[in-house]
Amino acid sequence: MTIGALVTSNSASRALVDVEVYGPTGARVFQGVVDNQQFSAGQPRTLSVSWDVPSNAAVGTYTVKVGVFKVGWGILFAWGDAAAHFTVY
Repeated sequence: MTIGALVTSNSASRALVDVEVYGPTGARVFQGVVDNQQFSAGQPRTLSVSWDVPSNAAVGTYTVKVGVFKVGWGILFAWGDAAAHFTVY
């Protein structure tokens, strides 16, 4: 599965984008990180991470969370606690 995070910065900067997936029980089941990404002021970028969903993945609703940090896991700039949801059947 490819998960795309659409990120826009108010100013020209570099950042780390953290994409996390939480399963039906609330436990984190995946984390994808894209570090040292260049952003232009006001220009949206889609950053993608790939997750090999296990064949035995629990049935239910999953939540995608997205964080934007200073390069190298520095200061947290923004956090989306429920950026997306999807269901595994």
